[in-house]
Amino acid sequence: MSLKLLALLCLSSVAHADQTVALVPLSTLGQEDTSAATRKLGQQIEAALAALPGTKVVPSATVSDAIKKAKKPALRACEGDSKCLGEVGALVAANIVIAGEVGGLGSSQVVYLSATDVATGKELRSTTLTIGATDDGGGASGAAVRLLDPERYRGALRFAIDVSGATVYVNGTKAPLTAKGELSLPVGTHAVRVTHPEYRDFVKFVSVPYGQTVEVPVGMQ
Repeated sequence: MSLKLLALLCLSSVAHADQTVALVPLSTLGQEDTSAATRKLGQQIEAALAALPGTKVVPSATVSDAIKKAKKPALRACEGDSKCLGEVGALVAANIVIAGEVGGLGSSQVVYLSATDVATGKELRSTTLTIGATDDGGGASGAAVRLLDPERYRGALRFAIDVSGATVYVNGTKAPLTAKGELSLPVGTHAVRVTHPEYRDFVKFVSVPYGQTVEVPVGMQ
């Protein structure tokens, strides 16, 4: 990740207030999954959430203990019910509750994650995390950003244009580049067009992965 992109991501998060996020134990087919592999996956998600600026994480083990002490076993199987998840969050004084359902897809695991606001009892966002396959979404870190701070779910392009005076357009809009020829963009595929009055247009579709800078060499003809 370039220093410029890292700085942009950090600055964009300053406006976000501190938050306490609780991760409920991951489940499979509606039941808490206590397998070693799933516990390890839960730890990866917890670490990714904790890495977000201003975020305190209540681990799933602490959430499980709080449910046990409250003698409310029904809260162990919310199955995506936002009101139920909000009640879980209230037990551990969290602002947001993250729930995950683990499924299989061939040799890969897919975790369906959702973020619920405790105060309103409403789902904020949902996303998927794929384990064991090629993933340009940033893994657990990318999933955490998509759930809690989607504006930071970005990457960058760095243009190396072999002529001066060219103009860059991305998705039909003129794009001002930094002094190093870089441009921050949301993750995804973007249509790039580079124009110059003395050359043919350079046109290409470029995929931008999370937290990375993609080099775009531009040879004008």
